[in-house]
Amino acid sequence: MSRENLDVVRRINEQLLATGELALDLMHEDITVLDHDAPDQDEYRGHAGVAQWLEEWGAAWGAWTYEPEQYIDAGDIVVMFTRMTAKGRGSGVELDREDGVVYKLRDGKITHIEYYNDRDQLLDAVGLRE
Repeated sequence: MSRENLDVVRRINEQLLATGELALDLMHEDITVLDHDAPDQDEYRGHAGVAQWLEEWGAAWGAWTYEPEQYIDAGDIVVMFTRMTAKGRGSGVELDREDGVVYKLRDGKITHIEYYNDRDQLLDAVGLRE
């Protein structure tokens, strides 16, 4: 099943990058999102929660984008490391860093997303740090 999970995560990101739209058909209706980059945020739930999470994160930035650099297939989870670039809406502060996302999947749909801006923290969290 892990190869199929990797394909789901790639498709989610390809669609978001190409169209700016979320592939909600590939996300479980009760999906949860936890953002470790903004620890004061609550957990987001459902399709509306995913959209709210992206909207709130993006509100601070005048422009932002990401480029997936590596996918790690780990059974029921897929880890994606990505190059994140952004420019602050009001401050003009520029960001260029490697971020990571953990996707948990069940029955071909994403059930949980965790976002990290620290590679080691992510690897420790999922037990993949060597």
